[in-house]
Amino acid sequence: MHLRDQIDKNRLELHHHTEREGNPYALVCTKKEIVRERRLNEYREDIKHMSSLIEVLNDAERQHDVEDEIIRMRQAVERGKAWELA
Repeated sequence: MHLRDQIDKNRLELHHHTEREGNPYALVCTKKEIVRERRLNEYREDIKHMSSLIEVLNDAERQHDVEDEIIRMRQAVERGKAWELA
C-alpha cells in the first residue's frame, strides 16, 4: 500500500500531491491549515485557563498541598508565552 493510501485511510490531517519530476517521484505533504488554527486556538484557551487556575490556587488556603501543580502550570504558561513570541 502506498503512503498516499495510508494518509487517506487513516484520515490524517494532511494535503498531499505527487511531484512527478525526476525519478523517483516526490510525495509532498502539508498540514491542513484549518486544523492547525483550531488546535492553536484550543492551546491558547488552555493557557488562559491555566493562568486563571494559578490565580485561584495562589489564594487557596491549602496552597502547600498544590505547590507542585502551581509550578507545573506556571511553567506551561511560560512555555506558551515563549512559543507565542517565536
